[in-house]
Amino acid sequence: MFSNFYKNPENINSRIDEILRLLNLFDRLLTLWSEKQFFLDFLGVFKQPVNIEPAIYGYGLMTLTQCKQACIGGGHELAMVGRDSCWCSAMTDLNSLVPDLIGESERLNSTSQTYCLGNDIQRCANTGSVDVYDLGKCSDERRNKVYL
Repeated sequence: MFSNFYKNPENINSRIDEILRLLNLFDRLLTLWSEKQFFLDFLGVFKQPVNIEPAIYGYGLMTLTQCKQACIGGGHELAMVGRDSCWCSAMTDLNSLVPDLIGESERLNSTSQTYCLGNDIQRCANTGSVDVYDLGKCSDERRNKVYL
């Protein structure tokens, strides 16, 4: 069976191309799923809050998951994730946040600066901005589990 496979290099190249196409398809599906999850609870890109102390500050491997879990664990309604920091707050603090139009534009253009340092599939705002998420939109099942 394998002897015919190796005798014909065109079969090898064909198989490699097929595997690469499947990997590309898988990557696209994973990205689409990730984007779908992103739209469920995403509220927008804002300037970093000045009147709220960060729950996590200066962490070089920040992920959206870590930020959300820290905020859920503290009983907060909002999670605000930045490049290397995370803020948690009540929904009433949303009114005090300033929209960041440049950050929103970067996110729409999918620049590499909007991906989390600790997980390059998840989105985290660029330096000086935060992506804000409504934790009330998380299902009870998602709220009660810690995702690594």
